[in-house]
Amino acid sequence: VAVGRLVDRELIAGRMLTNCRDVLGVTSARLYLADARDNTFQLVASQGPIQHPTVFSLKPQMHDQLKQSSSLQWTTPANRTSLNTIQLFLKELNAHLIHALDMGDELAAIVVLGGKKTGNSFTAEDITYLQTVTQMTGVALTCAKIQSNITSMNQLLERKERKIEHQKQQIAALTSELSRQSAVVELEKNSDFQRSQVVGHSAPLIEVLESARKIADSESTVLIRGESGTGKELLARIIHENSPRKNGPLVSVHCAALSPTLLESELFGHTKGAYTGAIKDRAGRFESAQGGTLFLDEIGDISLETQIKLLRVLQERRIEPVGSSKSVEIDVRLVTATHQNLEALIRQGRFREDLFYRLNVISVTMPPLRDRKDDLPELVLYFLQRIALRTGKPLKQLDDDAFLALREHGWPGNIRELENAIERAVVLTEAETIGLDEFQFLAQATTRNQVAVHSSALSRKEQKQLRLEPTRIPQTNAQRVESFLANEDDEAAQLIAALQASGGNKAQAARLLQMPRSTFFSKLKKLGIEQ
Repeated sequence: VAVGRLVDRELIAGRMLTNCRDVLGVTSARLYLADARDNTFQLVASQGPIQHPTVFSLKPQMHDQLKQSSSLQWTTPANRTSLNTIQLFLKELNAHLIHALDMGDELAAIVVLGGKKTGNSFTAEDITYLQTVTQMTGVALTCAKIQSNITSMNQLLERKERKIEHQKQQIAALTSELSRQSAVVELEKNSDFQRSQVVGHSAPLIEVLESARKIADSESTVLIRGESGTGKELLARIIHENSPRKNGPLVSVHCAALSPTLLESELFGHTKGAYTGAIKDRAGRFESAQGGTLFLDEIGDISLETQIKLLRVLQERRIEPVGSSKSVEIDVRLVTATHQNLEALIRQGRFREDLFYRLNVISVTMPPLRDRKDDLPELVLYFLQRIALRTGKPLKQLDDDAFLALREHGWPGNIRELENAIERAVVLTEAETIGLDEFQFLAQATTRNQVAVHSSALSRKEQKQLRLEPTRIPQTNAQRVESFLANEDDEAAQLIAALQASGGNKAQAARLLQMPRSTFFSKLKKLGIEQ
């Protein structure tokens, strides 16, 4: 009963040998299983102190003898010269009794027993007991082998299914790429809609592109939402290139990268002498975008003072350069983008509600990459081709395990993170195929990218200490970062937590937040968290 419940051959062998030692009173017991690959017998279990070989081969004569009689027993010879072939074989194995286990036409296993502790010979009753035990063990070993084969077959089937799925995705990616290059995609076939460099045909992306197609013909202000790295600027370009203003300029401004004073000058322009360093008149981005589209990225990062002036521009469609009292009429379509929750910023008093309603005439949200996993094959192929062309290296391909790792990754950095991961793999890989090893760094990056803290995580005193005493903050790992509670709404607490997690190293803190260093520094300055 006990043996019948086991499915592991080592456990089965150990249980049988224990019973043999207990019942027969032998000094040692071993079990060898046949290895059909090289016609040898391999040791799988052993009990007792006696020295023994771990593997041996059977000569044809000995094989036939065991097939015929099943058991061979040591008999004390009259002298050393009188040892026959069987006795010599038993001596080599340090055995007093060996018993062969048949499974079909072949010997499947051999039980090797040492001498009895009493010094007596083995009796016919002992042999009968051994035959019974080994027969039951044989059934259990057969079941274990079948179970092992089934497990191996299941694993093989799973690998083949994954490979087939990967190949299907590769075929789909190639088909999509051909469709994209030959302009037979429905969205493009039914109109003159241009999707620029946006790659993919997943349902979430097609829904966004269809919205962009409808939006493009209007003059309405557009607010593009979405996480960092999802392609908000690309979507703004698509809206511009499919609008009546496509022959006009598309001017982009990254609001978070500039201080409030510089941003105001950048947007509205300035006159000579308006401030120190203003040596001549300079047109702002609004004027540069006349007849076209102005794209303001990270609109949630502009100061309240600039928000008031931007609101006035949207209401009056006129601007006043810094240092000038004359207004300039503008003809610009405004498209803005942000990764922040503007409604939460309004509740915190950091974003004007009236400006929000001016900007949020039409809102589109770019889906994160984790919701676009169907686009992964096409994106991977696109980046492989693009990076190979740029670096001058031969086009590489991903093996199945590498692609599965990409599918399982959460991609907190979205498309930008994927492009960087592919470029890193292409540059570092010398083989023709990119393997799983080239993406091991993703598992480490996943934890580091989860930096977000609650507004109450640090007290005022702790914030002051952080600003004044950065050298006393120890370097910490991802677990230290995760000890803070997540709250995306409190940007100041996020910045402070990232600084604390990086030991006061601003560059490292910026990397933890997946933010350009210039943006990180300007945010620190704006929020008064400078060290």
